[in-house]
Amino acid sequence: MENITGLVLAGGLSQRMKTDKALIKFKGKTLLENQLDLLKPIFNSVLISANTNNYSFTNVEIIKDEQANIGPIGGIRSVLKNVETDYIFAISVDMPMITAELIKHLISQKENYDIVMPVFNGKYEPTCAVYSKKCIKIIDEQILAKDFKLSNLIKKSHTKIVEITKKSSLYKEQLFINLNNPENLNELSSVC
Repeated sequence: MENITGLVLAGGLSQRMKTDKALIKFKGKTLLENQLDLLKPIFNSVLISANTNNYSFTNVEIIKDEQANIGPIGGIRSVLKNVETDYIFAISVDMPMITAELIKHLISQKENYDIVMPVFNGKYEPTCAVYSKKCIKIIDEQILAKDFKLSNLIKKSHTKIVEITKKSSLYKEQLFINLNNPENLNELSSVC
């Protein structure tokens, strides 16, 4: 896919999981490898946002946060500033049930928008979204104000909200599950 870069957000501290989430095994591979395998057939270029060199085994370029410890907004900003494409598709490393169909559906609606983001069961999913380089200015203003919330970036940007409801062909109950702790991992492993 042209003019858009795939990005795995893997810069979190994994405090609740108590181990690096990106390296947790799921379906025989690490969560990071699963996300890279999902993105590589869709995008010409795929990157990892992380503040470690522990993922060099993937042979995928790692972009470190220019400003560390401010959450996903820092990773998104650093990557937007370093890619040649006008857009990125960002996905969190701990969302293993996202589908290629959902990603393609979101990307297909990016024209004339700064952000394309799904809403699932009434909840924003900003770590599975399309971001335009036009977001950099607003992100910089937010960082200056010490406002690191993606939800505020979404409100301040020209955002397309894509509702994923039970009536949608893209809907799956576990689609946006986040593996934040060992219980989430056990729960998901029991249904997969």
